[in-house]
Amino acid sequence: MPKVPKNFLDKMEKVIRRYHATTDEPLRGILSQGSIRTTTGKHNVYEADLQHKKKNPDGTFVYVEETRPVFTSRRRGEWDMGPETKTLVLEIPESVYKGMKRTDLNPDYAPGVQKRGLGLPEKVYSVDRGGSADFFMEDLPIDYAVGGYIGKSRKMVPLDSLRHLLELDK
Repeated sequence: MPKVPKNFLDKMEKVIRRYHATTDEPLRGILSQGSIRTTTGKHNVYEADLQHKKKNPDGTFVYVEETRPVFTSRRRGEWDMGPETKTLVLEIPESVYKGMKRTDLNPDYAPGVQKRGLGLPEKVYSVDRGGSADFFMEDLPIDYAVGGYIGKSRKMVPLDSLRHLLELDK
C-alpha cells in the first residue's frame, strides 16, 4: 500500500453537503443546462406587505415578480415530493459556500407568519439562523453534484445513471 503524505488531508478542501430534491422534468433541465438555476416567479403580496403595496383597482391582491432561490437542505428528504422525487447530492467547496448569496428564510413564508409566533419547521430557516436549509440566490453548477437518490432508495446513484433514467445519455 502506498504511503500517504502527512499533510495530504490538510490539502484537501472541505466540502459542504446539501441535498436538492426535484422531479423528472426539472431534473431534465438541470442535467441538460448544466446547473440548478434560480427562477423568476410571481406570488401574492403578503398581508404584512400590503401596507407598502397597492391593491389592483378591482380589489384583488397585487402580484409581485421575484427571483426564486435554489432550495437545498442539510438532510435528505426534507423537500420530499412523493415517489417521483429525485434528490441531487451536492458537495460545495467550503470556500465557495461561504461566499454564496442566499436568503435567511424560505421566501414562501411571509414575515407576518413569523410575527404571529407560529411554530415553523426548521426547513423554513437558513442554516445560519438555526434551520436546516440553504436558499441560494445564485445558480449551482452541476459540477457540485456527486450523485443522486431516486425516491426513497438508500443507495446513491451516479449522475450518469440519472441521465440514463431520464433518457439524456450524452
